[in-house]
Amino acid sequence: MVVRAAARARLEALGLTTVDGAFALPAAPRAQAGGRYKALAQVVDAGGRLFVKRWDYDRLEVWLRGALKWNFPVFSGRRELDNLLALAAAGLRVPAPLAAGERTRGLRRRAFLVTCALEGAPLDRAPPPATARERFALVREVAALAARLHGAGFWHKDLYLGNVVRGPDGRLGLLDCERVERRPGGPPLRWRVKDLAALDLSAAWATRADRARFLRAYLGRPRLDPDARRLAAAARRKSARMRRRGAKW
Repeated sequence: MVVRAAARARLEALGLTTVDGAFALPAAPRAQAGGRYKALAQVVDAGGRLFVKRWDYDRLEVWLRGALKWNFPVFSGRRELDNLLALAAAGLRVPAPLAAGERTRGLRRRAFLVTCALEGAPLDRAPPPATARERFALVREVAALAARLHGAGFWHKDLYLGNVVRGPDGRLGLLDCERVERRPGGPPLRWRVKDLAALDLSAAWATRADRARFLRAYLGRPRLDPDARRLAAAARRKSARMRRRGAKW
């Protein structure tokens, strides 16, 4: 267990300083994010709304399923807590983590993470931009967020618009950061393409011109050179493969 010192009394009152307490809450499976293993609970007290993300899984089963696709999941509250702290330190808007813990008995592992709610609405729940001006503005904002994320060395791995939240102050933020990784040189090409493809896939309203404008803003270039066009083509191919496989966003 790790608990933010300033939140200890609050979490103790809610029973959220033990694995058993976190798993005693009623929770809804997360059907679009590995619901077989994940669930999400909400708690509201005088301090506001908290989310409790939970993982309950057989380690061997999950490893074998990941090995078949060569895509290993990350079911760790502590890993996401560390990611959220690092992202916040880099100036990105993310939920504030309060506690994380896990317990392993044989092959069965239970893990959880408690965060404050990140106020706002995911972009995939907002109506599509009604005008070209609104589309251009949104494209620039999302491109700036992706550029900040990658420029700080991070890549998200699930950068769909459903995980991008607009706050009451207009700032964009990120959810579901359990799979985030970071290295000093920034994301490898594979993961840069994956993040851009996830945005491409989930922005069904975007026109071809919008997508070109996004890439220019993301790269900070007035026009697309051959390298930029190759990056765009790779992201579009990846997006098409994800669509055929029925990727959730």
